Amino acid sequence: MKGRILLVLSLLLVSCSQEGLSSQSSRNTIHLPSFGEPIQIHSQLQQDYLDFYFDSTYDALAHPEVDGSHELSHPDVLTLSWNDDEQHDSYSFLLSQDRLLSNARIIETQTKSISLTNLEIGKKYYYQVKSGDITSDLGEFTIAADGPRNLFIDGITNVRDIGGWKLADGKISRQGLLLRGGRLNASYKAGYESKHIEPEEVIPEITAEGIKEFKKLGIKTEVDFRTNDRNGYPEGVSPYCVVDGVDYVSLPMNGNASISDNGESVKAFMDLLCDESKYPFYIHCNIGTDRTGMVCYLLNALLGADEKTLYQDYLFSNFGKIEGTRSASNKYNTYFGLVDYSGKTLMDKAISYFESIGISKADCQKIQNKFWE
Repeated sequence: MKGRILLVLSLLLVSCSQEGLSSQSSRNTIHLPSFGEPIQIHSQLQQDYLDFYFDSTYDALAHPEVDGSHELSHPDVLTLSWNDDEQHDSYSFLLSQDRLLSNARIIETQTKSISLTNLEIGKKYYYQVKSGDITSDLGEFTIAADGPRNLFIDGITNVRDIGGWKLADGKISRQGLLLRGGRLNASYKAGYESKHIEPEEVIPEITAEGIKEFKKLGIKTEVDFRTNDRNGYPEGVSPYCVVDGVDYVSLPMNGNASISDNGESVKAFMDLLCDESKYPFYIHCNIGTDRTGMVCYLLNALLGADEKTLYQDYLFSNFGKIEGTRSASNKYNTYFGLVDYSGKTLMDKAISYFESIGISKADCQKIQNKFWE
C-alpha cells in the first residue's frame, strides 16, 4: 500500500512538473531564426578575392577597388533578429560556444535584434534570448571556416587573427592568441601621411569603441615593430600602450622586413611567445603589412601553413588602408623567403631559420603546441 501511495505521489509530481513546463512553453513568445548554412564573415569583395582573384602565381590583386587606399578590411556584421508575440521593453542576448551557455557573453538590448562581429571562424555558436521570465528556445549557428579571420577594431586598419588557418596533417591554428594589424597610435604628429614631422604628443588612433573591443578580446600584450624614431612617442616619453592595462613591448625592425636583417627582434618576439603570461598578443608595425607580415609568415610557416595560404594572407592586407598595394611577385623567396634554409618542408625551413637566430627546437615545439588546436 505504501508503495502505491509513493507511486501515485510520484506521478502527480511528474504531472505537475510537465504542466509547469507546458505552461512555461506556452508563454515562450520569443521565436528565433534558423540557419541552414554556415555564415560567412567576409564581405562579398573579400570573398571574391579568396575565391577567384588570388591566382597560383602569387600575383597582385586583380580588383581595381582593392588598392590599399580604402578601408575594406572589416568583416561583415552578423545581425540576428527575432520575433516576439508580446512587446517587451528590453532583452538579454546570451551567446556561447558551449551548448549549456556557460560563460556566455550577455548583451542587453531594447530592440529585437543584435549585431555581432569578430566571431571565430569554423565555430558553432549557441544563443538564447530572455526578457523577464520569458526565455526562448536554444538557437545555434555556425561561422564558415574560410580564413582569414579578419576583425573590426574601430580606429585600426588591417586587423586579423593569425589563427583559424588549416595546416598540415589536418591541424588548425588556434584563434584568439595573436592578433595582427595596424598601429594603435599615430606614427607621427599628424599620422602616417606626415611622416617626417616629430610628434608633440601621443595621438591614439584606436577609438573609444575600439578600446572596448580590444579589451573584450582580452589582449594583454602589445608588440610594436616600429623603429623608435618613428613610433609616435615624443622624445623623452617612454612608449606605452594607449589601451589602459595592456603591456607594451617595443621590438624595432628595419622597414625592409628582411628575415636576415631583423633576426634579433624576431628572436625576442619568439621568446615572448614562450611566456604563457603574455597571451593574448596584438602585434603591429605601422600599417601591419610588411614587418608584421614577415613575422606572421614565419610563425605560420612554423605551424604548418602552406605557401599559398601564407601569400593569400599577406595579400589580404591590400584590403586595409595601407597607402599603396602589395604584390607577392617581388617578395617570393626573397622578401619573406626561407629558400636558403635547410629542410624538405616549409616548416622544416622555418625551424632551421629559428635555430639560426638562437631559438631551440624545443621552443619551436612549445610554440607549435600552443597554437595547434
